[in-house]
Amino acid sequence: MPAFRVPALDTTGAGDAFKAGFLFGLARGASPATAALLGNAAGALACTAWGVIGSFPGRAAMERLLHEASVDPAWASQHELLWEAQACLMESQMASGE
Repeated sequence: MPAFRVPALDTTGAGDAFKAGFLFGLARGASPATAALLGNAAGALACTAWGVIGSFPGRAAMERLLHEASVDPAWASQHELLWEAQACLMESQMASGE
């Protein structure tokens, strides 16, 4: 699985964000590979802001990053996982009524 390309500012909290994204995926019924992709996305986005609490990404940021990856040639072999991760986020949004 390629790394997400983000402008890293601070890695504090990246591991916590990874765990949150990974567990979110598993809780939503995603495969372990899809959950890992969600964790990687959350961890990458957490590195784009200073500190811990304010750096945890929201759904919109996750959706944007997954969309950007879907058109990145480095992710060409991972389209199915990207689609599954995007579907997991969309299902979560529909379930929460947002």
